[in-house]
Parts: sequence; structure tokens; C-alpha cells
Amino acid sequence: MNNAETSLLLKDFLAVVHAEVRERLDLQNIASAGATQFDELAFVEIFAGYMAERGITFAPQPCRFVATVDGQPVRLSGFALSDELDRLDLLVTVYAGETEPRTMPEEMAHEAAEHCGRFLALSASGTLGERVDRSHDAFPLISTIAAAWSEMQHVRIHVLTDLCAGALHVPELAVLGRSVPVEVFDIERVFDQRQDAELQHQFRALNFFRDDWIASISEAATDEGEIEATAFVDDTGRRLVDAEEFSDFQRCGFARSVPGYGAMQVDGYAFDDADGSLALLIADFCGAPDMPPIAAEKARRLFDLAERYAAAALAGELSRDGNPSGDPGIGLAADIVRQQTGISRLRLYLVTDRLADFAGYAIDSRVLAGIPVERHVWDVARFHRAWVSDSGRDDLEVDFKNGSGNGIAALHAGSSDEYEGYLCTVSGAMLASIYERHGSRLLEGNVRSFLSTKGKINSGIQQTIAERPAMFFAYNNGVAATAESVEFDEDSSRIIRVVNLQIVNGGQTTASLAAASRQGHDLSKVWVQMKLSVLPSARTAELIPLIARFANSQNKVNESDFFANHPYHLRLEQLSKQVLAPAFAGGVPTRWYYERSRGQYVNDQKNLSREAGKEFLLRNPKSQLLTKLDVAKLENTWKGLPHQVSKGAQKNFVIFAGWLAKRWTENDSAFDEQYFRDLVAMAIMFRQTELIVKAQPWFEGAYRANIVTYTLAVLQFSVLKNGKGRQLDLGEIWEHQRISQPLCDQIAKCARAVFGVLTDPHRPRANVTEWAKQEACWERVRDAAAPLSQEVVDGLFDPVSRKYASGAGVQQVGYGVFARTAVLGIRPGQWQAMLDWGTAQGLLDAREVRLLRTACRIPKFVPSVKECEQIWSIRSRLVREGFAEIQLG
Repeated sequence: MNNAETSLLLKDFLAVVHAEVRERLDLQNIASAGATQFDELAFVEIFAGYMAERGITFAPQPCRFVATVDGQPVRLSGFALSDELDRLDLLVTVYAGETEPRTMPEEMAHEAAEHCGRFLALSASGTLGERVDRSHDAFPLISTIAAAWSEMQHVRIHVLTDLCAGALHVPELAVLGRSVPVEVFDIERVFDQRQDAELQHQFRALNFFRDDWIASISEAATDEGEIEATAFVDDTGRRLVDAEEFSDFQRCGFARSVPGYGAMQVDGYAFDDADGSLALLIADFCGAPDMPPIAAEKARRLFDLAERYAAAALAGELSRDGNPSGDPGIGLAADIVRQQTGISRLRLYLVTDRLADFAGYAIDSRVLAGIPVERHVWDVARFHRAWVSDSGRDDLEVDFKNGSGNGIAALHAGSSDEYEGYLCTVSGAMLASIYERHGSRLLEGNVRSFLSTKGKINSGIQQTIAERPAMFFAYNNGVAATAESVEFDEDSSRIIRVVNLQIVNGGQTTASLAAASRQGHDLSKVWVQMKLSVLPSARTAELIPLIARFANSQNKVNESDFFANHPYHLRLEQLSKQVLAPAFAGGVPTRWYYERSRGQYVNDQKNLSREAGKEFLLRNPKSQLLTKLDVAKLENTWKGLPHQVSKGAQKNFVIFAGWLAKRWTENDSAFDEQYFRDLVAMAIMFRQTELIVKAQPWFEGAYRANIVTYTLAVLQFSVLKNGKGRQLDLGEIWEHQRISQPLCDQIAKCARAVFGVLTDPHRPRANVTEWAKQEACWERVRDAAAPLSQEVVDGLFDPVSRKYASGAGVQQVGYGVFARTAVLGIRPGQWQAMLDWGTAQGLLDAREVRLLRTACRIPKFVPSVKECEQIWSIRSRLVREGFAEIQLG
């Protein structure tokens, strides 16, 4: 390895050391209730710990002493003292904290050694013990040295530094007639001997993670025909969704200069309906084989680009002239203006594959147009921490000493090997403050989904806060929460700090308190009861959903809201292992791997040897990975709900769960091997459609997800409406693991028609992705459906002629089934609203009024297939007349 490569690696290693120093300081600040902490002590813990592992020293203790005695500086950073008092190592640091490796001046090392030698001499002579207060942390050491100096046979001084000492030699010091050797322990020495050290383990693990990460991004970019920077945006967006920083993520490439604002950029965004926040993402992709750092100044410049975009959007400058071209950035700006009053917080995220040599959480927080702004950095180290954690998230730590200053009152309520319980009371102001700081990350996933779809503000709670705040504790059921660890003060019976706090019941209470705080209500008299369950991290994924389910059993949270743990997923996992895809051209049979829990696909490979890992990927290729969110997307697309799919993965999953929970109860045997094969065939169609859309000359890189779900939904609609009982042959797609050329051509025609509707200059919403979420958009797409080619019609099959097992749960086929599925998926209240609107407009005759009244009785009364066809026809006409824009927009 040449000198340049060594220097580069040393720089990376130095950044890792500094990051660990900052992490320890953060933990010490929490534990010490804000008392001043010193970076040199955290540095001593790291370096002296490494020395102890190597046998260079023994049981080191950080101990800071800085003073001036008789005009001379005296200093100590730590020590190691044997039980027999015959060995003493004194530690003194020279900590620079600089990002670049720098040579240590010789006089600096000599000076540090002399300061520490003076501490030793004054302690041994008894002089220092007479002058130092007995309460000082260093007094026990000082008095011990004075009493046992004659017995200390081996005394050394170690200068610890994050600078490069090279061949620097510091001569022995004369202390009370004895020679005391001095040794410099610098960053280069640690770096050169780090093979078995924990720091090296972390550094290597981080390097391996980054190498794999960059390789996967490169592979995704090749597969998608995109540049790596774009693939990086998509990848980090998905990772932040997995880490529960975002509920859903939408790519949105926008970079330009605007007069009066200057250069601006945004690469993606996420609206969070649960906490009202808006996240804007800006990406910094390096892709270099090494791991270069990103400096704080560059991070601030990137954040400024995103903040200028937000400022221009909030001022209406970007969307002033509309968005006829369908520009994603202009569309987002229009939505920001429209939703401005409901945006509670603006969260700016900088994502990078570099290593940040500064704090990773919110920096330079401020207010923009009355909206609090946070800046968050997710560098390679933070992505790695989330990846290796049991929860899949970066740790969420809540310090209850902030605000009240002394934690929250708590009673211990029993414990076992897998559970520890507390009954607590927390002030409304503190709960609101915590929610404002952490947002919907504080909510367990099912509770977050519930709030996103059912509404986050409870009027009854708001009324109690406004009119009778002192009675809140009596009127409200409180919250139930879980955590992975707590810091509990036995003396005061108070909880000081919790790690990975999640609210599993009481999400509306928490969100309503935060909303009341923003509205200026006084929460000083509001108190909330909280049941806190502390669980081992290894079992949180299993136990938290169960606690959430039973905690909400008496509330208006449906079984579908907890569908993530439904036996359906276990069934699919079993089928994915049993059903092998056909092999071609001498290849081996493969599986379509169903990932029942997050990270399962990666975890199944972690402990495999290199050869076993290759075999796993051969049998379970990554291109054949299916997740729960994928299945929900496929099913709802096939059922004719592309506008629901376009609302994002999490919301779409909730809708899918509600439908499937009923179907499973009716006949779970329907979900058999044939069902799994059909599901895979849908996935093949979906993924090939993605490639088809990507290859079209009219495709400009935006809205592909919306185009694909609408394209396949309208294709299925056309087949069911015009196929005279025949269907697309999913069995043939399974057998060939691809779709036919005539179907490819038909998909391309459908996609072009869909793109025209989505980007129509006269669409009612400037933001195309928001327009795609409207049912009126789906109505227009169906009206613009491209006719089926004769080749596609000839390739349809008659399901009656196929030998399906009796009672396998296969529904009636044809357009009527499509209509019935659509009709049953709409709430009775919506049908009533349509009936009232159509009657008021004079657009309904007596027969149509009767049919819509029938729809209003769903689910107590289910219309026939024929009636559903007629009801759906009425709805389509009323939507075209304007109902969707007025009632559903």
C-alpha cells in the first residue's frame, strides 16, 4: 500500500474515532443532566480502552485535572492503578479533533508530558493533596500516590493523541529522584495495530456496508437505465421509509436558479399525514471507492439549496404560472402552497454516502414562513446503524429531564425476563413537545397508519384541553407505550430517559396535544397517564404489534390496522419456499422469495459462507424478492384501485389489509399455490411494465410508479369489460416467467394513454402525483383506455374451461366482478353524498335513486353483480359531471 492510500485510510479512521467521541459525549451529556463534558475524557476512554485490550495498560480510568500550581501548569486526563499499588500509568491527552491527519509538534508532546510529570511530582510529595479539595474527582488518586509512592515500582506516563507522532521520542522525566518513562500513543499507532480492536471492527463493518451499498446502487441504476445518483435517491428514500423517518417517499428531481432566491434543489419529499410534517430530501452521492468525509460547511450549502426551494414554494413563486408541463418540482410547490396552513414542521434531510465529520442530528434549526425547520443529516454511518439495529431504525432517545427538569413520575409494575412495566404520569406539555420533536416516528406503525387514514385530531380531546384542562387526566384513557430500555432513578421513582419509545395506543391523544400546543393552548394543567412496557430489543418486532393490538382492542381500530401480523403472510412465506419457478436454458429452479418481516432476505444471508451465499442468491435472486408492500400494490392494482396505490405504500397497505382480512375470514383456502403463482405473474407484469415505460420515447423520467399502476389497472379493466368472460392468462406468464410481445405492445399503448391523462395541462391538480391519488383521475383514465389489440384478445383464456378446484375461492369473472369489487370498496357515506349531490343537481331518475340507495346500505345489504354494474355506471357519469371535484377533491 502506498503512502497516499495509507493517508486516505488514516483520514477515514480519524473520522470514525471523532464520531465515536461525539457519540460518547452525547450519552454523557444525557447521563449528567447537561453538566459540562470534555472531549478529552471521551477520547481517553476510547484510546485507553484499546491500550488495555492490547495489554499496554490495565483498567484505565478517565480523570480530568487541570490547574496551575506556583505558576506552573499541572494536568492529568486519566490513570491506571494496580490493586497492589505497585503499578501506575498516568494518561494525558493532546486532542485536536481535526478532520485531516496532522503531525504532532515535538514541543507539544514534551509539554503534555511535563504537565503530567508535574502532577505526579506534586502528588508524590504531598503538596497537591494539601491544596486540592477532597470532593475533587482526582483527590483519591492524589492521596494514594502520596501514601504509596515508595511502593510503586513501575510508573509510566502515556501521552494519548489523535495527531500523528511518527518517530517522536520523549525522554524520561526525573520525578523525586526516580526516572519515569514517557510513551506517545498516537492515532497512527492505533491505526497500525487496530486489527482486533473494536474501532477497527466498526470501521471495517462500515466499509463493507458501504461497498455493498454502492454495488447495489450501481446494479439498480443499470437495471433501471438511470444514473447512479438517481438510483441513490430512490434507495435512500426506501431506507428512510424502513427506518420510519418517512411514511412514504416520492422522488422529485428539481434543480434550478430562481431570480430573488438563487440556486435551489430538492430530490424527493414525503408528506406525513400523521404529524402534519413535510420532509424534503436533498442527496449528495459520491460513489468513490474510498469513504471521503463531508464537511459541515458543504452540508450547510446543500441544506441551503433545499431551504431556498421551500421558501420559494411557500411564497408561491414556483407555482405562480401553474404547471402545464407536469414538472414534479413545480407540482410539489403547488401542493406546498395548498397545504401550507396544515404543515406543522419542515424537515430537511441530507442523505449522503460520505462520512459526516460533525453531529448527525438537526443542525441550525430555524423558522421559515412561520413553520419550524429542522435539518437532519443521514450519512453512511447513520444508514449503517439503522441497517444493523434490531428495529431497523436509528435509535430514538427521549430525555424526560428536558422541560420539567427531573423526569416523569413512575411506579414499577412488575417484571420478567421479557417484560418490565411502569405506570407513569407525564405532563401534556412534555408529551406534546416530544411529539413535535420526533413526529410520527414516536408512533407504532399500525397506530401511525390508523392516524393517517382516520384522522389525527380528536374534537373531544381538543374541547377538554380548551375548557377543562385540569380534568384531562380523569376524562382521557391515556397512552400505552413501549421502549427498549429506560433509565430509572430508584431514589426519586422517576424515569429519566428512554430508548426507542413508541406509542402503541393513544396516538390521537398525543397528536391532539401537539396540535393544541401549536394553537397556543395552555397545557400546564394537563396530565396524561402512561403505561410503559420495556421489552428486549431482540423481541420488539414480535411483541410490540401484539401489545398494540390488545391495547387498542376496545378502541375504534380495526383488525385490518394490525394486518402486518396476519397468518396470510405466514402462508405466503410457506408457499414461496414450496413453489419453484420454472427453470430455463439449463438453469436451476428458483424461488420468488416472500419477505414476511423487514430485512428477512438480508438476514437469511448474513451468516452464510461465501459459497453458501452465492447458492442462496442463485436460488433466491434479488430480482424475485416480494415484500408485503409489493403484494398490496399488486393486488390493489389488479382490483382496479390505482388511485389508492398512488397514495403511497403504507396507505395502500391499510386498504389492502381491510379487503384481505374479510376474504381470509370467508375462505382462507383460496390462498393456495395457484393464488401464489397468479400473484407472481402479476409481479412479472408489473416489473416488465416498469421497463416498458422506461423505454418509451415520451417518458421523461417522472411519475413512473403512477403510470405503471394505472396502466395495468386499465388493462385489467378493459379485459374484464370487453373480454366476454375471458381473462389475461396469468398461468402462461408464470410458465414463461415473462409476458408475450403482443401484451408488451398493448401495455405500451395503455401507458401512453395513461401518461396523457396524468399530465393533461387541464388536470384539476398541478401536482401530477396528487392528481393520481384522485378517483376522478381513475375515471378519466378508464374513459381514455386504449382498445385491446386482436392479438391480446386472441390470447385471453376462458377460466371456466380451466380445472380449478371446487371451493378454491375463485370469484365470478367478467366486468361485473370488477364493478362489484369497486362498489364494495366505497364507504356508505360516500354513496350517500353522491345520492344527495346527484338529486340536488337533478341528474338522477327514480331507478338511479333506488340503485344508489341500495349502495348506501352496504355492507348490511350487498347488491348483485348486475346492480353493481349499473351503480358503477351511475357513479362514472356523476363523476364526469363534477361530483369528484366537488366532493372528493
